[in-house]
Amino acid sequence: MREYKSEQEFLNLLKENGFEIVKYRTEKVKYPLMDLIIRFFIKAGLIKPLPDFYQKHKLLRKLRKIKMPVVGYRTIEVVTRKI
Repeated sequence: MREYKSEQEFLNLLKENGFEIVKYRTEKVKYPLMDLIIRFFIKAGLIKPLPDFYQKHKLLRKLRKIKMPVVGYRTIEVVTRKI
């Protein structure tokens, strides 16, 4: 994974290296809000880290679907063709 200043910087890099952009799309990076809360509780020593935490707690697993966008970050998916 790498960070680029803009979509255009990334797309230009591909073009400069002999790729034709067939199509692309971007999406905001989103992070489950529950993960932040659970990490806080673990750091504070209120709960123990468990790998199967969300499997054991069905309600929390459902609440994990609530996601918060990470400001300034996007993912980009690109379909290219080698020229």
